[in-house]
Amino acid sequence: MALINNAGGSLSSALLLTMLAWGVRWLRAELNRRKREEEACAAASRRSLGRFTACLSPVALRMLVETGPCPHHIFTLRAAGSGPHEALPPELRGALRLPESRVATVLGSAATWGEAFQGVPYPPPHAVLVFVGDTEEEELRAAASAASCGYQRALVLGGGLQQLGLGAGSGGGGAGGAPPPPQPAADLRFINRDALAVLLGMAVDESGGGGVMHAPPTTLIDVRRSDERALYGAIKGSVHIPVDQLASALALPPDQFTAQYRFPKPSPEDLVVFSCRTNVRAGWAAQLAADAGLPHSLVLRCGVYGWRIDPAVKPYRGYRLQEAPPEAEAFTVEPERFARKNETQQLRAAFEALDANHDDLICADELRAYFESAGHKAKKTEVEDMIWEVDEDCDGLVKWPEFQAMWQRCREDKAGTEPRGLYNVVLFLLHAKECGVGGEQRMALEEAMKITYLRVGKESLDAQLAAVFGTADLNSGKSLSLTQFLNCLHAHQLQQIRSRPTMTRRQGSGNSNATAASPGAPAAVAVK
Repeated sequence: MALINNAGGSLSSALLLTMLAWGVRWLRAELNRRKREEEACAAASRRSLGRFTACLSPVALRMLVETGPCPHHIFTLRAAGSGPHEALPPELRGALRLPESRVATVLGSAATWGEAFQGVPYPPPHAVLVFVGDTEEEELRAAASAASCGYQRALVLGGGLQQLGLGAGSGGGGAGGAPPPPQPAADLRFINRDALAVLLGMAVDESGGGGVMHAPPTTLIDVRRSDERALYGAIKGSVHIPVDQLASALALPPDQFTAQYRFPKPSPEDLVVFSCRTNVRAGWAAQLAADAGLPHSLVLRCGVYGWRIDPAVKPYRGYRLQEAPPEAEAFTVEPERFARKNETQQLRAAFEALDANHDDLICADELRAYFESAGHKAKKTEVEDMIWEVDEDCDGLVKWPEFQAMWQRCREDKAGTEPRGLYNVVLFLLHAKECGVGGEQRMALEEAMKITYLRVGKESLDAQLAAVFGTADLNSGKSLSLTQFLNCLHAHQLQQIRSRPTMTRRQGSGNSNATAASPGAPAAVAVK
């Protein structure tokens, strides 16, 4: 019996010693882990940020979450159980929780990542990592830790969660525990394919744009990946910045920007158009540009997929970087709507629309009848002035050769001295479409933007459009009547006329070296 007791006692002692050894081993491993994390945190303070690290606005962050323009992971740096301010806004509810002290440890090893975030794929080095914390300083330290693990594309929420009303002292909401203040929504503006082709000089502007042809500094930035551009082609004249580099690129000084991307950095006065395969990445890029101080940022509505006016730019199905590239889709090259080959036919159609009795002549009564049908109230003298501007032989009628000569003179006029009363009406006829029960002709806002932009330049574009019909938003779905369109173009012409000395009209059939007042303008010229 004593031998059995001794044997039992020996086994119990061995078990206790084994458990004690395992406990010491576990404690030592835990202490070593904490020591490594502290060393990593201390080293992070001495690390530099990644090459493409940048700040995001709350609007850009929301767009990134909602539209997913590029592969990304969002991390909240708040520790679990961090108190009443632990709550996150709805758009960040799916964020991965990763304390700042563990960023380098978790991102530095796929095994550690798998333990921390089971079922979540380990991010590749080209992935975008977004860190949100209570302060921007905390976020930047986390971004530096990520850069030490090879992740150069780290983004942070500018100003931290305080910008969302969710700082550490806000109690998870606004003042007094109220819900966080609503954040502004993205305000994107689009441009269609044909308008962009005109701005890039790829097509002849059949609309004429009207006289003073500004050469606007338009920059078309392709934000697709390099492999997409190489495999499927790029729009002629475009430059390239991948969308995951754009935020950091726009924060660079102009000289560094030019050295890195080989084209001048756009200024706040420049018109910038962003393109991608469709318009998702371009939309996010336009928001980043607006946040960086580029207010004239547009999105190519159809993207490269809908370009189809250049056989070298092929449509294709979207794919991820790790996937096999798909075959380019077959397509038929579509002509631009502003091609020169249709100019004569379009002008002839406009002439016949004004020639009511089809005698190949346009008189004042016919022009007045067209105005009445379009709902435009024009004075008798205004109608007579339009005829008189074009009438070379002074017979009170506009013939087809005179009509063509008027169009050519106004198109080639670079100084803005040609009278444009009838010319502006023809512009409307070329671009208006019938709508409504009564068949009223109206021009789409996007068409008006293109013509107005070429006439008045980018500085006055938004002001002119907003003054006439209340908005410069190309996505508003609004359209213009003949009266609104003429007012929009005449406003700039009146400024030019009033800024020059008074000039008399041309006499007889001489050259048109004088300027006539626009319809509705005060008479500052001699009577014929």
